[in-house]
Amino acid sequence: MKLCYSFLFLALFAFGTTSLAQDYTVNFYKGARTFEANAKTFDASSISSQEIWQNKVYRFIQFNAIPTDEEKLAIETAGIELLEYIPNFTYIASVPSNITGAELTQLNIRSIQKIDDIYKIGQRVQDEEYPEWAVTKFGTVLLSIALFDDVEFEVAISELENEGVNTNVLLSHANMAFIEVLPSAIQSLMNKPYVKYIDIVPHPGTPESDDGRNLHRANAIDGDYFGSRQYDGTGIAVAVNDDGAVGPHIDYTGRVNQDDVAGDFTGDHGDMVAGIVGAAGNLDPTMRGMAPACYMHIRQYVSSMAGTMPLHLDSNVLIFQSSYSNGCNAGYTNTTVLVDEEIYNNPTLIQVFSAGNSNNQNCGYGAGNQWGNITGGHKMGKNVIATANLDNDDGIVNSSSRGPANDGRIKPDIAAHGAGQMSTDPNNTYAAGGGTSAAAPGITGVLTQLHHAYEDMNGTTANSALLKATVMNTANDLGNEGPDFIYGWGKINGLKSIQLLEDGRYTSGSISQGGNDQVSITVPAGVEQVKVMVYWADKEASTSASTALVNDLDALLTDPNLASYQPWLLDHTPNATTLALPATTGADHLNNVEQIAIDNPMAGTYTLDITGTTVPFGPQEYWVVWEFITDDITVTYPFGGEGLIPGSNDRIHWDANGTSGDFTLEYTDDNGGSWNTIANNVSGADRIYEWNVPNILSGEVRVRVSRGGSQGESAANFSIMDRPENIEVYRVCESTNTVVLRWDPVVGATGYDVFMLGSQFMDSIGSSTIEEFDAIVTDVADPQWFTVRAKGANGLRSNRQIAIYFPGAAGNGNCVLSCFSDSDVGIAALSEPAASFQTCSGNTTTDVVIDLENIGLFTESNFPVNYQVDNGSIVTETYAGSLAPGGSATHTFATPFTFPSAGTYELKTWTGLNGDSTTCNDTITQIITVSASVSTFPLSEDFESGFPPATAEVINPDGDLTWTDANTTGADGNATTATFINNFSYNAAGQEDELRFVNFDLSNVLNPATAILTFDVAYREYSSNFSDDMRIDVSGDCGQSFTQVYLKDGPTLATGPTTTSNWEPTSAGDWRNDTIDLSSYIGGNAIVRFVNICGYGNNLYLDNINLEVQSSASLNELNNLNLTFMPNPANEETTIQFAQPLAEDTKVSVVSMDGKVVWEQTISKGTQTTTINVSQWQAAVYTVRFASEGQRAIRKIVIQD
Repeated sequence: MKLCYSFLFLALFAFGTTSLAQDYTVNFYKGARTFEANAKTFDASSISSQEIWQNKVYRFIQFNAIPTDEEKLAIETAGIELLEYIPNFTYIASVPSNITGAELTQLNIRSIQKIDDIYKIGQRVQDEEYPEWAVTKFGTVLLSIALFDDVEFEVAISELENEGVNTNVLLSHANMAFIEVLPSAIQSLMNKPYVKYIDIVPHPGTPESDDGRNLHRANAIDGDYFGSRQYDGTGIAVAVNDDGAVGPHIDYTGRVNQDDVAGDFTGDHGDMVAGIVGAAGNLDPTMRGMAPACYMHIRQYVSSMAGTMPLHLDSNVLIFQSSYSNGCNAGYTNTTVLVDEEIYNNPTLIQVFSAGNSNNQNCGYGAGNQWGNITGGHKMGKNVIATANLDNDDGIVNSSSRGPANDGRIKPDIAAHGAGQMSTDPNNTYAAGGGTSAAAPGITGVLTQLHHAYEDMNGTTANSALLKATVMNTANDLGNEGPDFIYGWGKINGLKSIQLLEDGRYTSGSISQGGNDQVSITVPAGVEQVKVMVYWADKEASTSASTALVNDLDALLTDPNLASYQPWLLDHTPNATTLALPATTGADHLNNVEQIAIDNPMAGTYTLDITGTTVPFGPQEYWVVWEFITDDITVTYPFGGEGLIPGSNDRIHWDANGTSGDFTLEYTDDNGGSWNTIANNVSGADRIYEWNVPNILSGEVRVRVSRGGSQGESAANFSIMDRPENIEVYRVCESTNTVVLRWDPVVGATGYDVFMLGSQFMDSIGSSTIEEFDAIVTDVADPQWFTVRAKGANGLRSNRQIAIYFPGAAGNGNCVLSCFSDSDVGIAALSEPAASFQTCSGNTTTDVVIDLENIGLFTESNFPVNYQVDNGSIVTETYAGSLAPGGSATHTFATPFTFPSAGTYELKTWTGLNGDSTTCNDTITQIITVSASVSTFPLSEDFESGFPPATAEVINPDGDLTWTDANTTGADGNATTATFINNFSYNAAGQEDELRFVNFDLSNVLNPATAILTFDVAYREYSSNFSDDMRIDVSGDCGQSFTQVYLKDGPTLATGPTTTSNWEPTSAGDWRNDTIDLSSYIGGNAIVRFVNICGYGNNLYLDNINLEVQSSASLNELNNLNLTFMPNPANEETTIQFAQPLAEDTKVSVVSMDGKVVWEQTISKGTQTTTINVSQWQAAVYTVRFASEGQRAIRKIVIQD
């Protein structure tokens, strides 16, 4: 279905004086067009019945001029609804199907035109270029479909579903759905009168992977000293759309809702993102996120961007964070319409996105691989925020995607630190993140702080347009002066943003077509630059328009001497040189933001004129914000209240205007009584200095930065002091529920504050003047987190130490000395037998081996040790050695245990030291599963009866991702259950995970015989640099040693091309059948293990693991049929001929030398001959297997050229 259209460009027929003065070219995305002035002669009888929906028809209508508010009332009275705007003077509208030309003319309508199919369909759909992610295994195509805005959504969707359209996602608030249809049905969809636009679904998405707090000045608005601002995000809800559940991590305690992703632990990208937004720093206070008290809803990213409105309306989620890409330079798509519309209609909502990591990729903007590579249609939105990625020295990271947007608008919007950003990782750890994935949550976190601040100041929720304008106008300018297509408006500065809100340097208004508003701004003396920004959340654009701007406002700033200044203007011509040029000034008719900057402005009152140049959908609300930049210097870190470590390396941050003149950096350790020079020749362009913290002890430290006659210093004193080291749980007093903590002394400390994890944060539970503290808990068996900080004279206070975990005094490995005795002997571990015990070579006997420990204060000897299996006899022996305090020893019982049969057993071991009141380590109980050898063949494991199956066990050394089961498409093309390992999310290069089968007892198989292991495998590499291996080992000595019999690395293991998506098989062609000959183990034993060797690549699937064993007797059962091939060798075809008709259905499989099944068919009972076409087979020797109920046979056939 190639849709081809040609346009007739008509000369504009001028009528009336208005026509002569106007340009009526319609700027469509797919090319400009000029409409005939036909309204006067329009005849409704030309409308076909198929075009009418509920007595309406959808048309382009072009006015002679943009209607005024009064004219719009008349248009509405006539039954016309204006839905979308396309420059110039053109709307998509629903029109009564019986309207007349006279009525159109009376409404100042110049032209009315049918909406051709080309405007209802995306380019890839038009060209039938369906990407892999949009095509299902059934040949259907995944599409996004938008209905006209006034269509009754449920009625139209019901009609589509009744006609066989499969709807996957419904977005009723946006009149949009994600559907699945055959390509042949697309034309029928376009013919539906209520369908506005059809496009390919967005790409399913791929992740774009305490210094950040300081770099973004988040620390300065959530301070660490008494009296500082405390804008930590309290009461603000944020949604993090990423890769599943986050944690476990105590930095999220009590502040996350993970109902949408319960049990979905597929990756750790979301942990990084969520931690940057709002980690509490409970584990490590230096790892706090931007808004450590916000509430986070954790969700799985979906490219449809579904679920936003329910969370916003029902749970008051104000900010939605996504660091995923779905295409490059995707244009203004249905998804862009969705996010712009949601924000336009919900003024407190904002979406924050990463700009992408696709710089150096040519995405078709027309200026090479350094421009126009923002990733994803949703990031092209006018009302969203797309974030560039900075390193920790404010330089742009080379991979950070660059603008412009596809229509030339400014993208990215703003920049933030992402490269190397430390954040939370699963299992209470931290790791470095990176990319715009890490930069965007920095913006989200600061916006959360601003929401908190605005609510505190005003008692109401901030308009997101105000906050977006605030962070853009106060951003630290980087790169070229003014905005650019690399940094956007600059690096976010949370402190300047808060100061703008505190000072009330903002106002709002609304304007209609042709209107003019004025705002007076008083500029004080001493200002080096004034920046005034006008911003408005614009109505969503039409996907048919060449540019996204709908309502075009223009700003002009006039000084007291009546000199006028226009806003910054960037040249978006697709040329690499032009795009890199600094901004000039002029009228901007492309962006919904305009900033006017004046250097060295005179003091006085300035007038800002705002003109509604083109406001097809008004009135339009706008926000004005202004910023005064002076020669003041602001030290932003250390800001005050911090606890730095003597002799450590840290950084000093400050804000200042201009680059001329060097800075001098100093510190005081006596509350300003004297100052010590740190450096006196720091470049005027620098705003960060690497500082070797002096090896001193003081609580009266501040930093000062000066240049010329200006200086700034820390807002309050901070401390330099060591943190308490070696915090430990020393004793546990069960009767009083007391946990005794102790730690090393800190020089200069006069006391210590002790903290325990509460419902959300590390709560102070008391102080101590010594290096010990009795912490009262609800139950000593419960797990707890504790930490300590030191304090001293004159405000001296260290940072909190990294918290320690106490798992509770309820089990082995968790045991500490009791408060009521200093004697102890316990069992640290049961070494033998393992929890899984395999019988092999008739052996069912095992040693019982325990590891002893002494956590008491005295040497112990001659104490009893015991074991018992189920309710059997107790075996008691005496350990005659000496076990010193803190020591360990191994004891092997002289009496081994013999398991009578396969099954499950409870093994209990314990000690019996007299006077031992520390009982938590006295006993270990282990459930032992005894597996019998398999001696009946064939063995067939298809994983359909649970996992792990009874014939195998999983060995997972690191306790992380490992072999599990999955529902997928099998080797026969049908749904199946297979085993797989998620290497896509398993970032553990070199880690080996085993799927180990029970012993195959081949001792009673008579030679000559064969033992053939076959299995189906499916795998894709992520890339040539990220791929995985699979090895198969066999042990013939009951697991004492293993021999490698199979090893395939990434490219040889792969069953298809590389893919960067989270891959799973979708067709039979994604599988391969491999074969291993185990015949050398006939007469003995074989334990087989499948070993995944992780390379952080992609998912590996196994299914249908079969072991066929054929002795001479079984081979003869079918051999007696006088089975022959005619001819053999063969090159075109060969016929299998049986001397007598088959007595039962027989499966015939032909296997190549590399283990691949090249032909397979079940021959029906009663058949005597069957012919195989071998003309496409490569010349080689093939194995032909015959299998019927209880019978197996193998033959060879030779194929020649």
